[in-house]
Amino acid sequence: MDEMLVEMTDRIAPGCCLIATPFLKVKDDPMFARSVVLITDHDPLEGAMGLILNRPTGQSFQEIFPDAHTVPKIEAPIFVGGPVEQVVGYSLITVNDEFDAVETLPSSFLQVAPGVYRSHPDEVFKSLEEGLISDDQVRYFCGASGWEKRQLKSELEQGAWILISGLAHRCMQ
Repeated sequence: MDEMLVEMTDRIAPGCCLIATPFLKVKDDPMFARSVVLITDHDPLEGAMGLILNRPTGQSFQEIFPDAHTVPKIEAPIFVGGPVEQVVGYSLITVNDEFDAVETLPSSFLQVAPGVYRSHPDEVFKSLEEGLISDDQVRYFCGASGWEKRQLKSELEQGAWILISGLAHRCMQ
């Protein structure tokens, strides 16, 4: 995984990371100041979705989601993924061996970038209980970041973000 080429790109795609620049207007929403966002989904007709990678909540999973009684004890840190759907949980899973991932991860785990998968927390909990993954491979998020059609492209053109490919796995470590 460490040999991946990291480079600036102008092509918005899952697996790319957005790095906020000082030109990002954060007065309306300071959550994005100095943020690194992993793009998890992109459709030119629908828009984009991502998760902020560097906003830990400082809270436990049970504190954020008190109604999740069937959840195993989660030791992994919980991050704020963004200002959208903050009551919804998201998960990213990292693997160091892509071949092993294809053999062991459930089909519900969708690849975002080499070595990085996303899945619903319920699927992650099942995989943890079955021993398919370990807690140190998982990062949990509450909320997400979203952009409407052409909104992210416009923000990139304004210099609000730098778009980087090949950085996702490193940002998750």
